[in-house]
This record gives sequence, C-alpha cells and structure tokens, in this order.
Amino acid sequence: MRFEVFNYASLRGAKIDWDIDLEFDAALLEALRPQDPRSLRPGRIRRAFDLQSAHGRFRAPKHGLVFAFQDESAFLVQVDES
Repeated sequence: MRFEVFNYASLRGAKIDWDIDLEFDAALLEALRPQDPRSLRPGRIRRAFDLQSAHGRFRAPKHGLVFAFQDESAFLVQVDES
C-alpha cells in the first residue's frame, strides 16, 4: 500500500466518500507512518482517476483510500504501485 501527497487542486473533480468507517490494520498504519491516523479525515475513492505531481504520474484506484489533513491543505492519496 502506497500513499502520495497531493494538494486540493489535484483532487478537483474526484469522487470521494468522506468520513467512512475504517479499521486501521498494521499495513495501513505502516503506509501512513509518520502521520497519526487519528488526526486525518478518511475517505474512499468512488471512481479511479489519474494524478500528476512533481514525482510523476499516478493512478488512484477505485475504492482506494484518501486521507485529508485537518486543514485540508494536503491529502494522502492511495496510488497504484507500479
């Protein structure tokens, strides 16, 4: 499981269900480290979409996870590992 950081503009138009119930297993906690999951707002991607960052192009998978920082200045987006 891999997460990349994106800003609000990168997620414009993305279909995300926010405030989902989520179990934090060991793999998820490891992928989010060093972030404290209790300080993040969880969401689930409804439709896959492509993202561009300074680190390259990424694909956010359908049913992937998104975590918003409290001020929504940045988002941790689950991306396909490739």
